[in-house]
Amino acid sequence: MVVYVLLVGIPFLDWTTTLIQETWNGVVPATYFAAAAMVTDMWPAAQHSQFKDALGLIAGSVLFAMIIAALATVLYLGPVIWTLATILGRPWSFLRETVLFRRCEPVAVCARAISACVAVKSAGWRRRPRALRRMARALRRVEPEILALHRTAGHLTVTSHRRRRLKRHAGLVVAALREAEARVDRDGDVALAQLAAMVQAVAERIAAGRIGALLDEEDLDESLRPVRDWEPFKLLVAALLIAGAAVGVTFVHLPAGADTYVIGACGIFVLTLLYGRRV
Repeated sequence: MVVYVLLVGIPFLDWTTTLIQETWNGVVPATYFAAAAMVTDMWPAAQHSQFKDALGLIAGSVLFAMIIAALATVLYLGPVIWTLATILGRPWSFLRETVLFRRCEPVAVCARAISACVAVKSAGWRRRPRALRRMARALRRVEPEILALHRTAGHLTVTSHRRRRLKRHAGLVVAALREAEARVDRDGDVALAQLAAMVQAVAERIAAGRIGALLDEEDLDESLRPVRDWEPFKLLVAALLIAGAAVGVTFVHLPAGADTYVIGACGIFVLTLLYGRRV
């Protein structure tokens, strides 16, 4: 079935792309002349009381064009939607391994952060600065996992009323972890033990499915402000910038086949700019 779709869809997509490019360059394709001739032939039929046949032919042509457009849309957007579902660990991604990996990834990231805290405590004065930097990077990887739990845990529907409350709680947890990390510079190993205990509590409650109580109320100070999740905004900006680069490349005279590499390089640059080391 997949091979059949590819054999049918790829030539059609190539034809559609060629049609758009020739029209954009000011060249009227012969297909337009064929369509004009078809309409010209149908007009006498409508004048000679054959209006139903003409309308049937027009309706059939429009319906066929809509079906082909729908198939083209599925071929274009289907892989993108399926890839996004796999990344988010949705059950309908058809890959149990990726679903399991995505559900367990927050716990694994927390475990690596706890190991980084232990490494800082056991490091000597010479290696301690490097261990602190590694701990900071490990904690930065924990934050997006916590902020995305309302999407990746699989507990909620898209329109659930619990989503806003869970997002706010996750933002408070991230703010509390940042405050605990800042105390390491002031209190040393004492604050380091408290930070590791907080991350451990978060990991245990994620594993237990308690994503609405990742930390106790006494750990969430009233003065804390929830950290906002910028991940959807980053994805939107990345999509717009990559699409803009793809459109801009069409106005630049490049050698044949070079536009693909230029668009790919622009995409990598945009993602690196937005996500840094997480790209």
